[in-house]
Amino acid sequence: MATNEPPPVPPGAPPPPPPTSPNVDRWRDLKWSCFAVYAALGATAIAVVYALVTQIEQRSEVSDLGSFGSIPDLGRLQELDDRIDDLNTAFLALALITGVTFIVWMWRAAKNNAALGRSQPRFGPGWAIGGWLIPLANLVIPVLIMQDLWRGSDASIPRGDSRWKIGDRSVLVGFWWGLLLFGRVMIGAGGATINQGSLDDLKSGVELEIVGSLCTLAAVVLAVHVVRKITQRQQECLRAQQAPPPPPGS
Repeated sequence: MATNEPPPVPPGAPPPPPPTSPNVDRWRDLKWSCFAVYAALGATAIAVVYALVTQIEQRSEVSDLGSFGSIPDLGRLQELDDRIDDLNTAFLALALITGVTFIVWMWRAAKNNAALGRSQPRFGPGWAIGGWLIPLANLVIPVLIMQDLWRGSDASIPRGDSRWKIGDRSVLVGFWWGLLLFGRVMIGAGGATINQGSLDDLKSGVELEIVGSLCTLAAVVLAVHVVRKITQRQQECLRAQQAPPPPPGS
């Protein structure tokens, strides 16, 4: 017996899968890490400025020692030397605190890089800690990780696209690292020269330390910009990946 029921409609194609987005459970807010880094870098900058002023005064006193007819104030020179020793001790403590806060921020940023789908980095998040602790390798690994963080935060590269690893490097990161290393070399060379004992060596050593302090101060300022810029870029990349896809045909 015939019926008027329409023939069954074949099932349609399954809906497309939703676009992938960052794993928000793995995402780490960097606000407080940034605040800790900025506070530690600010204290370090104050110590470096104070050391720089003391070194300039020391340079002036040493010049007076070599001036004909001048009466050297050896007590003042010893006072400045003692102040430099105290500042070096304070700087070591500040460097330790700054290093810890910077490594924490760097590790969290590396975790965020992975959450953004930046797979197979040259160095995993664990190297953000270990890379600073290996002699000689710590001259290279930290800056390579920072460059990867910069590349990985490029919002124009889609999630999961391996081309992020060949993106443009940051000149800002390069200058920061170069000034930091050069400043430490100059300060170390200045201390070694001062220990030679002669008046000319003392003058040359203080001048090298002044150059080193200037480079260190510039590196501290650039470090603030590097941390702020990478943090901002990661936030922009996260928003770009979480944005809904454009409608078809747009």
